Amino acid sequence: MRYLDQVREQTTLFMKNNIAQNYFNSEKNVPLTSTLQEAEVLFAASDEVKALGESGELAALHERVENLHTISQSEYISIRDKLQNIIKAT
Repeated sequence: MRYLDQVREQTTLFMKNNIAQNYFNSEKNVPLTSTLQEAEVLFAASDEVKALGESGELAALHERVENLHTISQSEYISIRDKLQNIIKAT
């Protein structure tokens, strides 16, 4: 086995055993594309954040934020289009 493969395997194993989930987006696993800083933050997550993740409340919060983002983008585009139509009409 190549050294890089061993490092990937050990890193994946460490993250799987020590970080319950990716609290940034509620995914089950932390990808190897995460930075060391992100991994440190996830590893040091408070008990409150861990409890929110385990209960599903954190996933619900992420979903709510994503829905609000989608709605705000849609409303922004609608308002922008209306303003452009007003400007063109004058």
